Amino acid sequence: MQGSLNLGKDVVDTIKYYLQENNFLNNRRSMTYSSESGDASSTYIAYLCHKVKFCEKKYKKFVNEYVTSMTKTIESIIHRTTDQKLNYEEKSPNFEGYLKKCLKEIKTLLHSADAKIFDDNAVMVWTDIIKKICAYFQDAAVVYVSEKFKRDDNKKKKLTQKLIIATVVIEAKFQNILCIDYKICMKSYECTKALNTLMEQFKSMPEDKVRNFVKSFYKTLGDTKFYSFLSEVTSHEFQVILNDMAFSENIPTKGVILSIHKTIQGRMQAIDTNMFEIKGWDIELFYAILSDMDYFYSKHRADPLYSFLNNFFDWNRTGSRLNVYLREAMKDITYKVSSQSDSIVIKLTNEIKVFLELTVDPEK
Repeated sequence: MQGSLNLGKDVVDTIKYYLQENNFLNNRRSMTYSSESGDASSTYIAYLCHKVKFCEKKYKKFVNEYVTSMTKTIESIIHRTTDQKLNYEEKSPNFEGYLKKCLKEIKTLLHSADAKIFDDNAVMVWTDIIKKICAYFQDAAVVYVSEKFKRDDNKKKKLTQKLIIATVVIEAKFQNILCIDYKICMKSYECTKALNTLMEQFKSMPEDKVRNFVKSFYKTLGDTKFYSFLSEVTSHEFQVILNDMAFSENIPTKGVILSIHKTIQGRMQAIDTNMFEIKGWDIELFYAILSDMDYFYSKHRADPLYSFLNNFFDWNRTGSRLNVYLREAMKDITYKVSSQSDSIVIKLTNEIKVFLELTVDPEK
């Protein structure tokens, strides 16, 4: 979890400006687009909740602020990062076009939610809205950057990383606002809780036993399609790290696992206290990935997670074959992910990809 990314002071300041208490929570009107600005996107944002019953009154402000924060932050990062003359094609793509498509998708999403939201499913529908809006903005930003920097892979990679990080930080902030200000709080964290329970077991486990677990995980992961969406560099580096943790006695494998456990405990504490605090970029991405997985399992029974834990306890006690249990768990995770909408699957893929780029890619 020692990854780092030089976002640039201007980009960090942009994210903090739109999210810090005194600029956002106490002066929200100054942060909201006005239809008098003359900008088509600003007008569209102001009317997102128009004729959408569940958000037309009470939640209009929240929706507008969430979309506005995403829009302004992404535009600011793009502007500050690309504010130099580039010798690319004259017909360079403009982000405005991608933004308009994104806003239309959000409008459609809100209308669709209006027909299915009730008191007993409000938390799930709102979580779906929060995550899909984030996914739409990620898609717009990533596609734009991919088109604009076709000839500069390094520039494309770095800017994409900045934009994905910014979107997950904003998503987390607005999930927190929704819970504190509107009492709509996600209560199901089965994936995070199961992973925390798993990590607890390593505390009393001898080093060689922990290494055996990593060996099984390393082998089983290699039998999946996990590496197919990563770059060749990231895929290679991650496999080297897992191999070293599995087979090298010079690597404190148990210490690495327990450091990840501390990060998971940090998420558990943030959930329990409803606290929002921007931490390291790798940690923010890790939290976003766990949040997405919790969302997936909140829509389905989490029994497979606990079935794996029971099998894991049996392996720890008797030394039974772990590979079979891991393979079953990974099949279930694959099923849960593949059953989501394309936008949410791409969102999770973006976050895992950027997380691993930050934590395992060699620094240049």
